[in-house]
Amino acid sequence: MSEENGVSEENGVVEDASVIENDGVSEGAGLDLVDEWLTLPDIAEGTGLGISKVRRLLEERAFVGVKTGSPKVLRVPAAFIVDDRPVRHLKGTIHVLEDAGFTDEEAIVWLFTPDDTLPGRPIDMLRADNKGEVRRRAQALAF
Repeated sequence: MSEENGVSEENGVVEDASVIENDGVSEGAGLDLVDEWLTLPDIAEGTGLGISKVRRLLEERAFVGVKTGSPKVLRVPAAFIVDDRPVRHLKGTIHVLEDAGFTDEEAIVWLFTPDDTLPGRPIDMLRADNKGEVRRRAQALAF
């Protein structure tokens, strides 16, 4: 077992029990818009869900993440989790963005980019349970 920068690796499995702040995570353009990142084990621990359930939520596209850091570890924006669950309307919005041709990384950047015509960022609107305008804008991106 080796430890480097708070990341431990045992038997080829990388686990990081700490919240990843933005430093060193933003490898792609725009990912620096995300203030706080969580690994899948962090989400499991923080929500009380088993790691299998967290992985299933990821597979079902309830939230998305990107592999970043050194070593590369899948991280999810902490803002995607509210009250120990994925943001309510995030899954549908991710599907709309995916239909518009967005990659997971591009979807994260779009959700965290401030929009002067919205009161904040799309992710803030979704967290406040206001999906209508966010989905309209996401659908418009497909045309």
